[in-house]
Amino acid sequence: MGRNITQSAQIERSLITALDNFGTGQVKLFTNNDTFVVPEGITVVRARCFGGGGGGYNGGNGTAGGTSSFGVFCSATGGGGGSINSPYGGSGGTGIGGDINRTGGNGGGSSPGNTGGGGGVAGVFANGGAGGSGANGFNGNAGGGSFSNSGSKGGDGILGKGAYYTTASADSFLATGDWINLSIDFLGCGGGGAGLLAGPTNGGGGAAGSGAMPSSGAWPGGGGGGSGGTTGGGGGGGFTIKTIVVTPGDFIAVTVGARGSNGFGLASLGASGCVVVEY
Repeated sequence: MGRNITQSAQIERSLITALDNFGTGQVKLFTNNDTFVVPEGITVVRARCFGGGGGGYNGGNGTAGGTSSFGVFCSATGGGGGSINSPYGGSGGTGIGGDINRTGGNGGGSSPGNTGGGGGVAGVFANGGAGGSGANGFNGNAGGGSFSNSGSKGGDGILGKGAYYTTASADSFLATGDWINLSIDFLGCGGGGAGLLAGPTNGGGGAAGSGAMPSSGAWPGGGGGGSGGTTGGGGGGGFTIKTIVVTPGDFIAVTVGARGSNGFGLASLGASGCVVVEY
């Protein structure tokens, strides 16, 4: 949670307060619907919501990712689902009601001979990167997945670089849990997948692929890449962060956005969202 990490990517000055230690330094991560009970002595919390990633087309149109929310205070919608024979992929989700609201990357649309990659999730630093549509994935808070042809590359995230088609260099991926050793600000900052390597990390968008090859988005909130033919990728989940005055003993409902799916059921899935509470 602290700001003891040196990062080469540019960070907006307006976001510096979001990178400071908060409250007592305690953090609670929600990956399922639950209730947050405000502890004794706590009068202010900071909540972050990541929406679920939309599913890419794979045997059926992708469905939208679900909305994550912290009570009535703030929410982040999920990315839209990808479809077949469309120049547009699923739209990125959006943060609502926060002090900072970000939009997930759009999924890549289908183009002749190409399949669209999934969009990256948004985060505290930037909007999510869009999935490639006959192009490489785009850079963002989390990188978008690439299109399906050889030579493609996933977009870079704030923390992790995108993968290259068929090749994972030493710096292509960071382990899913690496953000834990750095800061929660780097949750959802991984690179996008590419081509035959469709396993992005830490919020990256899934690469376009075939029905037999995994091409799902990475947790939290990465959009799934389209699979097979001219199909579109799902959008990345939105993001919001908000500081909230609370009363000890309050019960606050927490909703975690579900991942988007599709007709095939095993590949091209979006990733579920999450909610993080600092106090």
